[in-house]
Amino acid sequence: MIQGPEIYSCLKLLTANQVDNSAVVIPLKFAQGAFPLRLNHVKVVMDNGFCYSLGLRWSRKRKVQLYLTRGWKSLAKINGFRVGTVLRFSVCNNDETTLYIKVVQK
Repeated sequence: MIQGPEIYSCLKLLTANQVDNSAVVIPLKFAQGAFPLRLNHVKVVMDNGFCYSLGLRWSRKRKVQLYLTRGWKSLAKINGFRVGTVLRFSVCNNDETTLYIKVVQK
């Protein structure tokens, strides 16, 4: 599914707060490397082939904390994410506008 050489990826274990809320925190090191242009939206491609458009919100309080927003809650519900779901986030070096999400464990 990934369209080019993958250079940034990370695993994320979802908590109850992240499943039920309208945003999920993206790990800091991943965010800094994967999204250097600090975009405000991203195309999300799931491992099942479905695509979504989600917002990216950069925190002002914590210098480079990043949240997936505007659509996260719907994406989590549609894909059946629950507490303990493990996701793999990946971004290719030739397209930081697309975030690939693979469900590692449900």
